[in-house]
Amino acid sequence: MTATHAIRQSAVSLSSLPNHAGTLVVAQGRHSLMDLEPDYMLGLLARHGCVILRGFSADRGSFERFTQQFAADFVLPMMRVARPKVEGDADAKTAHVDVGSHAMGLHQELSFTPIRPDAIWLLCEKVAGHGGETTIADGVRIYEAMTAALRQIFMTKRLKFRFGSTLDGVAELFHVAPEQLHATLARHAPALTYTQNGNALSFTYLTPAFQKTKFGNATAFANFLLFSQTSAACGHPEAPRVMGMLRFEDDTPIPAGLVAELQAIAEPLVYPIPWEAGDLAFIDNTRMMHGRRGFEAQSDRTVYYRAARSLIAI
Repeated sequence: MTATHAIRQSAVSLSSLPNHAGTLVVAQGRHSLMDLEPDYMLGLLARHGCVILRGFSADRGSFERFTQQFAADFVLPMMRVARPKVEGDADAKTAHVDVGSHAMGLHQELSFTPIRPDAIWLLCEKVAGHGGETTIADGVRIYEAMTAALRQIFMTKRLKFRFGSTLDGVAELFHVAPEQLHATLARHAPALTYTQNGNALSFTYLTPAFQKTKFGNATAFANFLLFSQTSAACGHPEAPRVMGMLRFEDDTPIPAGLVAELQAIAEPLVYPIPWEAGDLAFIDNTRMMHGRRGFEAQSDRTVYYRAARSLIAI
């Protein structure tokens, strides 16, 4: 179903994405991202979970200006080496998403930590020659499609993540000065525990597989499980480490059959975004999970990333 709305005298058409994965907003004529009213955009995000903007001639500068309307604080990926920040951006909080060319399983951004961004934005500057689609799926619909027995497993067993980083990297993630980090981390105990060896920190983090959404307080299956446990099949170069970072809270491994069951539920709900240069995706990270299709190693696919620690109120 398509509708036309006037937003600051800008005509846009709206159409639903397949698999209930969100909505596509296409500019009708010559319009910029700044012609879109923030409250209207947040309303679309609240209703649909993902908003893809097409035809607004978006580039990195307008991407940064647009996102700054929705948040005062942005968070970078913890794995800075894998996804370095882009030098010269307005507030040093834009990163590249391209880590190799392998596929990536569905995940909620930074869900192996207590710092889960409210929302993420992706800007496609250059498309891959073949593949490279960003995948999205509604965690609420995944939860609704799960059997009672499968839900019960996750209601009785939390997920246990083990990961490491540097003191400075974790301080940036928690948005505190390094000297304040230990007091900040203590406030997340007992779910989060850690040890320190010089500048290196090693964490254990317990978290439910189900999360409540920011908008509507619905229950979503939104976590890092599928990314972690399908990393070998996706060709992740560090698959043993990535798969080993997750177990149930009783230290039992995640059964392969359970992962296969979850994949069978999620796959019909996945929508691969057919990127066009200049497209922007606005994703509710409390509801939607995202991933990536593999693409040609020689491709110069370029996608930028920004993440809001918390969104401004509607």
